[in-house]
Amino acid sequence: MQTRNFSNCFRGGVIVALLSLFLWPRAAGAIGVSPSVTVLTDVINGTRWERKIQLSRSGASEAQVFSVTVEGEGAQYIELPQATVTMAVGQKTAEVAFVLAPRSAANGQHTAILRLLGAAAASAGGGGQEQQVGANVGIMTGVIAQIKFSVSDNQIKAWSISQAYVEETEVGVPLLLTFMFENTGNVDARPDKIVVRLTDVTDPAHEINQTISGADLAYTGPQARQSLKALVTELIPQGDYNVTALFYDGERVVFSKDKMYVRIHPPGTLAQRLEFSLFESSALAFAPNELIKFKAQVKNSGAVAVEPILYVEIKSGEKTLDLLRSEAKRVFKGQSTEYLITYRLNQTGHYRAEAYLEYGVSKSELKTIDFVVAEPGLSRTAKLLAIGGGTAVLVGLGGVVWLILRRRRGGGRGAGRASVRTARKVS
Repeated sequence: MQTRNFSNCFRGGVIVALLSLFLWPRAAGAIGVSPSVTVLTDVINGTRWERKIQLSRSGASEAQVFSVTVEGEGAQYIELPQATVTMAVGQKTAEVAFVLAPRSAANGQHTAILRLLGAAAASAGGGGQEQQVGANVGIMTGVIAQIKFSVSDNQIKAWSISQAYVEETEVGVPLLLTFMFENTGNVDARPDKIVVRLTDVTDPAHEINQTISGADLAYTGPQARQSLKALVTELIPQGDYNVTALFYDGERVVFSKDKMYVRIHPPGTLAQRLEFSLFESSALAFAPNELIKFKAQVKNSGAVAVEPILYVEIKSGEKTLDLLRSEAKRVFKGQSTEYLITYRLNQTGHYRAEAYLEYGVSKSELKTIDFVVAEPGLSRTAKLLAIGGGTAVLVGLGGVVWLILRRRRGGGRGAGRASVRTARKVS
């Protein structure tokens, strides 16, 4: 009896062990955040403080989705750009963003808790048994981060600059000045002005000066750091120059950088390349006076900044009805931008839009769109058929007529043969 009981217990233990291999949840890897405590001081109502913390985990064998919530007394002043953060298989770190944006917070200390709660992500396109098992035995893992901030009426304007440099360019293309701006105060900040002086290396008496207004520069948020760009738009002749830049807060020079060497090349020396990647319209069929939207996308794949202008010609047959022109947009090296041009047509008919870009002395390839303007009573199919012209319709009708005639002729011959066969069988 004892042997039998031992045998039953052993078999039961084996079964439990085997089941645990499939159904027992796997231990979750350790997770953490850095920094675990974010401290912001002298925060002023009406300002926005954008911050990020880093979420990390030791194991990355499966995908996880972390819900992001905020709680505590200071939670009412916290905005969350994302409600969830997903970490894919193999990914061990992810950024979690939040924005401190108090409006009417009382002066003094405030605290909020940022809570991250994660679980295994559902398998892509999965369902059924796999998802059901995961739902039953999944482990929830969590971590918290503290946000401590003090609200004050004391406005502090303080900033610094580092790593200023210029990039070589060519005649007719603005000189680009790039610098790192760090706002150490508690209000949005930017330089009030930048004074740039270029001295010809071969003729020091030849100087070119320009003052760049702070209104042409982007603001940097409180206690934030970002790279900014400024443009020297004065026409600079071909040659070699030493560049000096002075950065002002009011009338006080906060930072200066000199002996920045730059070469201005002849026009066309540096590759100005533009990728005209997309040209599309909001539809292919429109009613008279309906708003038509043309959208274009371009990317600067060259070595210098460019200022392309989009042109769209509206044509009916070979006749140009109108030429639409966008404003020039400055596109820096490696950046992309979009253009939007709107138009209306009163007359019904078949039209073509031909688009191209001009930049410097260059012109992009031509992209076209065929569209139709028709009365609202026409069906969408009829409108789209109109785009292809009447030829396709005539060919289609001719084919239908030919098939009908062929069937009628073939049907007559078949009926005659059937009559003969029937007559022979009866006789």
